[in-house]
Parts: sequence; structure tokens; C-alpha cells
Amino acid sequence: MKKRVFGRKFSRAQKGRHALLRSLVREFVLRGEINTTKPRAKYIKPVIDRLVTISKKQTLEGHRRLEAFFAHDGEAVSKLEDAARNFVSIISGYSTVVALGVRRGDAAPMVRIAWKKVEGALEKASNVNKGVEEQDEK
Repeated sequence: MKKRVFGRKFSRAQKGRHALLRSLVREFVLRGEINTTKPRAKYIKPVIDRLVTISKKQTLEGHRRLEAFFAHDGEAVSKLEDAARNFVSIISGYSTVVALGVRRGDAAPMVRIAWKKVEGALEKASNVNKGVEEQDEK
């Protein structure tokens, strides 16, 4: 029985699990979607939600936490902050997981994790940019 057991091991030591987590989240943020196994997607999904929520607050402390998580990778931090601007109307659930079938070699369940499509996100972003441009003209 699996009582009082929490988390996933992925047949790795603690540092290896953290490295796997950071690399999966970084690739997801940079590419916008990744194909991975179902357990790994379930492992990174709450982390992605937490990072987007931190990024949405737009505070110096939040920016520093993102920099620390991504080991001062400015590209990943800026892409995450850009993605977070699309989710101002959503409280949680920023990513979606779609089943792809099983992997041929070992029959592992494969999924694609991607950013959730937000209705009117591009319109909101363009309206914000228009407001900035109008202020510059005055």
C-alpha cells in the first residue's frame, strides 16, 4: 500500500529529479509545447502553474524567484513573463495535456503539454499596446 508516500522518484536522486524538472519546465517555456511521458507532464504541470502565477504579479521578488528557478536564464524568464500576460483573465490551469498514444519502444503513455488557448488574449495584448502608444503620442 502507498500510504503517506508523496511525490515521484523517476529512478533518480533528488538532484537529478530537480534537474529534470527544471529542464522540462525550461523547454516547455521556450518552445510553448513539449512531448513527454504522462508522469513527467503531471510532475511539471503544477510547477508551471505556480511560476505563471508568480509572473502575473509582476513584482521584483517574483522576478528574482523566476531568475533563481531558471538559473538566471533571461530568455526563459522573459518568455514566461510574456506568456503570463496572456493569462490575466484566468486564475489557474495555464497548460493543457493531450494524450498522444504509447511510445513504441516501451509502451510508455505519451502526451503533449502546451499552453492553453485563451479567447481574446491577442486582442487584450494589442489593446494594451495601443494604450501605451496613445500615451506616447500625448
